[in-house]
Amino acid sequence: LIQSWRKAFNNPDMPAIVGQLTAYRYGNDENAFILRQAQFNQCKLNNAYVFCSMDEGNLKDVHPTNKKPYGDRFAWLALNKVYGMKNIACMCPSFKSVKAENGKIVVSFNDAKGLYIKDKLEDIQIAGEDGNFVNAEASVEKDQLIISSSEVKSPTQVRYLYNNNTDKANLYNGDNLPAFPFRAAVK
Repeated sequence: LIQSWRKAFNNPDMPAIVGQLTAYRYGNDENAFILRQAQFNQCKLNNAYVFCSMDEGNLKDVHPTNKKPYGDRFAWLALNKVYGMKNIACMCPSFKSVKAENGKIVVSFNDAKGLYIKDKLEDIQIAGEDGNFVNAEASVEKDQLIISSSEVKSPTQVRYLYNNNTDKANLYNGDNLPAFPFRAAVK
């Protein structure tokens, strides 16, 4: 879509801003996650930006009534990235890397300065070599997410906001912007 608009407007570098699909019970969790990842991957294009809105969704209404947070995030990205107002915070934390350490998973993020968990982190799961994901506990240390479960002694995989079972995205950076959903394996 972005490429077709750029071609139609004869502007190969036209800015594009995408609001990632919000929380809602779509019926197939994996398909919703795959679509969100495809949306997120648009930020790999030059001059294209994506924001997370998993903290603003409504599991029972695909069209949430509170539109202001979505408009704010579109505007913040435009003001910062397109119009150069660098003092306006706009970047949501995104997955950077993962490692296993002492029976725990350690996740690093881009744009994670001041990373914190609001209340309790929901929809965070880990799995071992068997691939059976279980709910996990999480904490933040030095802007990294530390995840573990007594049910998984040697974790190799992690996923966050994969299941579409919460509209409480509770992982934020210091600018109060929510972290994108992710799934990753230790290499």
